[in-house]
Amino acid sequence: MRVIILFLIMSLVICAQAFAHPPSRVELFYDLPTKMLKMEIYHFTRNVKRHHIRTVVISKNGEKIDTLYYSKQSQNNMHVVEKEINAVVGDRVEIKAYCSEGGTIEKSIVVEKEAPKSE
Repeated sequence: MRVIILFLIMSLVICAQAFAHPPSRVELFYDLPTKMLKMEIYHFTRNVKRHHIRTVVISKNGEKIDTLYYSKQSQNNMHVVEKEINAVVGDRVEIKAYCSEGGTIEKSIVVEKEAPKSE
């Protein structure tokens, strides 16, 4: 009986992990005059409250400057975040986004005078 219960529990854990997936991509935009960082984190979900982008960690030049926590995703196909941060030309801004059910994605951008390019 114990073996059957253990087998059922392990099956449920494995099935739950099969539905979890990391964000598929991130687009970053930094507006130098307004000091606004816009993050478009692409992550499809059918339930924005249960399976969503849970945490976004923002770093600048390798040092963590903020951690943002969310209880739901802004849209079913992506999570859009805007955050004011102090950065100057040449700074590298990095983000790491975490899915509530597992998986992460990282992206960085170098602040430029014109529209910066994601790396």
